[in-house]
Amino acid sequence: MSFKTSLLSVAVLLTLSSCGKNKELKTSPDAKAPPATTQTQDDTKKSPPADTGDQAKPDDTKSDVKPVDKAPVKNDDRSADGGKKQSGRDTGRGQSAAEPKVPKAAPAPKAKDRTSDEPKVVPVKRVEVMRVQKQINDVDVTQPSEKTGGSENELLYTGAGSDGLLNEFKAKSAAVSSEQQRRNSNLAKAIVGARLTKSIGQDSIVDLAIDERIQGVGSIKNYRFKAQPAGNMLKLSSIAQSGNGNLEFQGGFLKCLDLNGQCATAYAKIKMSGAYTRVIFRKSVADTYFLTQQFVEDNLAFDVLKSYAENAQNGIQTSRKIDNVVVSSYEVTNGRASMGVAITTADKELIGLSVPLLVSNSGSAVDTGVAKVSDISKSYDLVSSAGYSSRISDSITDARLVANNGKGQLKVKLNFASGLNSGSIWLVMSTVEKKTMSVEQVRAFEATVKAF
Repeated sequence: MSFKTSLLSVAVLLTLSSCGKNKELKTSPDAKAPPATTQTQDDTKKSPPADTGDQAKPDDTKSDVKPVDKAPVKNDDRSADGGKKQSGRDTGRGQSAAEPKVPKAAPAPKAKDRTSDEPKVVPVKRVEVMRVQKQINDVDVTQPSEKTGGSENELLYTGAGSDGLLNEFKAKSAAVSSEQQRRNSNLAKAIVGARLTKSIGQDSIVDLAIDERIQGVGSIKNYRFKAQPAGNMLKLSSIAQSGNGNLEFQGGFLKCLDLNGQCATAYAKIKMSGAYTRVIFRKSVADTYFLTQQFVEDNLAFDVLKSYAENAQNGIQTSRKIDNVVVSSYEVTNGRASMGVAITTADKELIGLSVPLLVSNSGSAVDTGVAKVSDISKSYDLVSSAGYSSRISDSITDARLVANNGKGQLKVKLNFASGLNSGSIWLVMSTVEKKTMSVEQVRAFEATVKAF
């Protein structure tokens, strides 16, 4: 790289700020046991999901990375560094062409809107669902969630797990010089999308979308890195592509954290033009159930999804039922965090959601837009839309994130409008975390990594 280009790379990084748009890539908790029935139903066993959420898939990724969210992000100065009726079942599986814009924000739901219809419990069907249901039905909205250190429009980005990794990496980023913190913070705020893709017989791929606009000049650039085995980690190398920007890749690694040797939970440390960033990646099935509004009439779209959830819950032998739910997320230390959700049915319907992991400053309650994404695989390591119908997804008029405890437990409100008749279905889910390396083990690993 020429001296002139190097100076340009550093200049771009130093001037990156929170004016970037919040967009998802167009490339790519506490429930620890599978669900079962609730107090209102007899226990019914069911076969496990076909996809465990961390299996590799055939390589169908494309190098043209393009984020989907659009809101700017600020650094959180408070951080050192930067009725309803319940139905459903647990599911898992993941991937899904052009992504629509984030839906316009609907008025914040009033308390009475969420409680006017008395909920009627209909359970998720998997083992120990009563325990799982209590955990995700009682998402604690009084306690602060674990934050990444990034913010957007007075809301704060959160983590998606309970392993303590996020706080560990925030502490590390605060233990460097003020100048290095500034560089790292600028890079973190500029990352508007991230994806880790694991493909059968192929190297793992890390994609970053970085907003390099300075005072309105420039664009979002895409960077792709190949991860290849190197001792007890995967070494990253840059893959040249047309969408690359002006930042210079100066080293990095990917560390898989699953104790079973898989890579459903992992993190990448990357150095670009003198700045470091750490990004946590997670993928898993989700324990799920649905809460459905009562007394909804003459709303076919609402009735269809409601019937799919109830058929799954009741073990009806039909293809018209929810089959799997798999989630994939990323958390940028001192930056954004987002989760992709792929809901598939037995008759090949796909609902893809891109959920910004945001909360208010206190508690876990929130009201922010969720994007429906026609091909969720372009932003997350989830199932491709090829071979799936979007009929049910297209019938959802609006989606909102209404609760997020920062540990992979979320509640998303799906709205269905039909003339004067509207109805809502709430998707409540909890990621199924696998056993991973402890914070102490991660700390010991990093002590063995040579500086770069």
